[in-house]
Amino acid sequence: DIQECISQSKKGTKHDVFALPLPKVLKRLMGPSGSVVELSFRRITDAGLAIAITVPVQRGLIATQRDIDLARVQNMDAVQQHRFKKIDEDNSGTLTMEEIVKYLQDNPIPGMTSVWETAAYLFRRADRDRSGEVDAAEFRDALAECIVEFERDNMKKKPPEQEEEFANLIQGVQGALLETVREIPHAYMIKLLAVIECPEENFLVQ
Repeated sequence: DIQECISQSKKGTKHDVFALPLPKVLKRLMGPSGSVVELSFRRITDAGLAIAITVPVQRGLIATQRDIDLARVQNMDAVQQHRFKKIDEDNSGTLTMEEIVKYLQDNPIPGMTSVWETAAYLFRRADRDRSGEVDAAEFRDALAECIVEFERDNMKKKPPEQEEEFANLIQGVQGALLETVREIPHAYMIKLLAVIECPEENFLVQ
């Protein structure tokens, strides 16, 4: 039973919700914030006795979608919750594309060549209901896994862009060395040739 309590001594309407579906029970529980209802339960003991239990409950404010989203974040494990809160800058309980971009800018993933392309890829994988936001469940089931997967894959291999950048860096260093070597007096270069053991180092004196 659900009974309205107008005051401590005066009772209001009483609703019998036995065997009613949950949506109808919840509808009876809704009411003005701060009002009080009494919930009555009947417990049948092993001996067949019916024991009535009554619990007064004060109604609170209706939970918003943000309240629900934040509650879901609190149910994550510690590691995922820490990462989610780090991305969720406005503490809304959901992640936007812009927040993921900002997170990747501040915490670049090894091997990532484009912040926006990586963010778009992760966002598409995670936003399964296409709502334009990633909620706690989507983050737990998809986004966190995608980030870990992306980090793991890129630790195993060098993207072509990284290899090209590294090769250009080596060429630049080699060029600078050659310019320096050309300024060394010829007599000293003869002595230098005598102590070079590795043939690959001959580029220094060619």
